[in-house]
Amino acid sequence: MTQKAGASKVAAVTLIQNIGSKTRQTYFAEEKIRLQIVALQNRYWAAAIDMHAQIKQANWNVRGPAIIAVHKLFDTVSEDVEIFQI
Repeated sequence: MTQKAGASKVAAVTLIQNIGSKTRQTYFAEEKIRLQIVALQNRYWAAAIDMHAQIKQANWNVRGPAIIAVHKLFDTVSEDVEIFQI
């Protein structure tokens, strides 16, 4: 009876250790994916900010007979891009 109890205790400890190591491995994999997602989001966020700044700059440099139409177009595009900066 004591041999079975000892064997089951060893099996339980081994099982807990295996679960702990799998959890740590899973956590490190999830952390790696999380860091990749954050890096990708930061890249797109920076691109959206840059695009918005370029559109505003182009908006102020419009010249010619169609200035009102082009100015309104740039305002519309600028508002649409501004959504992605939030």
